[in-house]
Order: sequence, then structure tokens, then C-alpha cells
Amino acid sequence: MDYSMSELRELRNYADEYIDYRDSIKWQELEYKEYELLQEKKRLREKRKDYHEHSLGSHERGEGCSRYYDTNYPYRITCNRCCCNNCCGCHIKEGPTGPQGPIGPTGATGPAGATGPTGTTGPIGVTGPTGATGPAGPDLQLRGVQASLLAGGGSRIADNATILFDTILNDQSLDINYNPLTGEFTVTGTGNYYVAWWVNTAASSLNPNAIFSIAVNGSPFSQGASPIITGQVSGSALVTIGATPATISLVNVSGQTISLASTPLQANIVILEFAV
Repeated sequence: MDYSMSELRELRNYADEYIDYRDSIKWQELEYKEYELLQEKKRLREKRKDYHEHSLGSHERGEGCSRYYDTNYPYRITCNRCCCNNCCGCHIKEGPTGPQGPIGPTGATGPAGATGPTGTTGPIGVTGPTGATGPAGPDLQLRGVQASLLAGGGSRIADNATILFDTILNDQSLDINYNPLTGEFTVTGTGNYYVAWWVNTAASSLNPNAIFSIAVNGSPFSQGASPIITGQVSGSALVTIGATPATISLVNVSGQTISLASTPLQANIVILEFAV
């Protein structure tokens, strides 16, 4: 017959004469099961002890740290002891977080990075308002004098001689004065003066060239020449007067005597200045 576990335990209280052979087999089975039960209880006690030790903090036990492979937790390496330095990193219970320490000093500034690419040019802004009109500058006036030679037809002009203009056609300058006896224009104002002239010639004594020159203070300054003896010789010059008074005249520098043509007008000269 089969016995339950409770019935087998009660057989232990019976006398031996009440137990047959089959009962003795069941008795042995009972003893073996009790032995396994005791072993299981022992394992459970050890497991509970380990779990209790895992739940304690480092300062509660004050023990050193050791690592071992827990057969009850084969998926990780655990620690059955704890230490204040948290050396193994497997502790279950952690202490409370302490207060945050003071912020350390700012570190040195790192080196500047590379310059980035230049961006695209932005749109042109709107035109700003027109500024106030500045003060008017001084008025410039074109002044000068024009003189001609009308009564010199057929006359002869020696070498280095000055042409004597006999007629003032226009005089609008306060700084230029003409002397018909010397043929010199006296300039009393510093500045730049533009001189233009021409002469009608008829013949020469030797040289086939007719050459005339503006003279400043008696010194030739700018020449005009023609390879045609009978015709017109012309020239111009820009004269700068830095010191006054100064003289301007038209001189024959051909190296020979020049005859003037018998025309209604033999020579002409214009001297201009820009004055304030």
C-alpha cells in the first residue's frame, strides 16, 4: 500500500512489530526525504544570510572587500562584503549623496580656432540722406590781355629783337600791364599764365627757318618754328610766375633778321590768367 508523507511520519511512533517489510521500505524513503529537506533548509539559511549581508552598507559592517562568483546569481560577479572605497563596484546599498563641492577656478582659454570661410556679401543698403550743401567756393575769373601788330607790314625784325605790338585789342587783367615801347608785358601777380601767339613772315636773310620764342624776364622759354619762310609761325606756352614783377615778351631767335609780311595783321598774342 502507498502512504502519504503524514502517514509515514506517524509510523515512526509505532512499534517495530506493527511494520511489515513494505513499511520498512517506506521508512527508508521517509528518512531520505527528511535528509533532503534538512539540506534544503540549510541552503536556504545560507542564502538568506548572504542576501542580508549584501543589503548592509559599508559603514554598517566595516569589513574589507572580496569578490566571488555567486552560484545563486550566475549572470554577474557580486560582492559579499563591502568597503568604504567602493573598490569592486558591485554593492547593492549606497550611502546618501553628500553636498556638492565648490566650483573650481576657470581653466585657461584654449587657442583660437581656425578662421571660418568668408560669408557672402550682403545686400547694398539704402542710400543715406543727402548732406548739407557746403559753402560756395570763391569765384574764378578768366582774365587776360590780347595785343596785335597792325602797322608792321614789310618791316624787319633783327635777331634777338622783340616784336612791338602796337594795338591792345582787349585788356581784362589787373595783373598784366603792357609797354608798347619795349614790347614787354609786366606781370604783377603770381600764378600760372597761358600764352598763345603767331607771326606772319615774308623772308629771311640766310636761315631757311623762322623761329620765335616767348621770353620770361628776357630768357627764351618756349619756341615756335616753321621751315617755310613765307607763312605763319605760331606757338604757345604755360608760364608759371613765382616772383613778381616779371616780364613776358615775344622774341626773334632765328639767328637772322626776319621780314614781316605785308598783311593787314602781322602778329598777335594772348596772355590768360585764372584769378579769384
